[in-house]
Amino acid sequence: MKQKPVLEQTDVEIIINACCQAALTSKANVSIAVVDDGGNLMQFLRMDGANLASVEVAPAKARTAALTGGDSSHVEQAISSGRTSLLSLQGVLSQTCALMAGGLVLCHEDVVVGAIGVSGMTPELDSFVANAGLQMFQTLQT
Repeated sequence: MKQKPVLEQTDVEIIINACCQAALTSKANVSIAVVDDGGNLMQFLRMDGANLASVEVAPAKARTAALTGGDSSHVEQAISSGRTSLLSLQGVLSQTCALMAGGLVLCHEDVVVGAIGVSGMTPELDSFVANAGLQMFQTLQT
């Protein structure tokens, strides 16, 4: 039987903290979600002042990234390029906003172990905050 790497709670806490620091530095009020490789929520944080919709959108972005194995913005680009069959993925694209930038996949040794989803600001700022968590996760791998 093969073994696969999995996210641990300590990894998730470090990722969330890195995202929070980036959000605070950018004065961004966001919601942050980290999911496992199956898209199941491991931790969620709604910062003070984050809009109510971000509570639904952040986990959806993370789930999309985890289950497709690609960043949420790449899925949006694929659909825009004509791969409309992606819209039929049940549970992955439960909301069209799950396709916006801000969902980043987490990999360890080329294996998807989870994803980060950030929502509440512009797509660029959501991506910036999520990328801070991704970079911290990648630092843990070395």
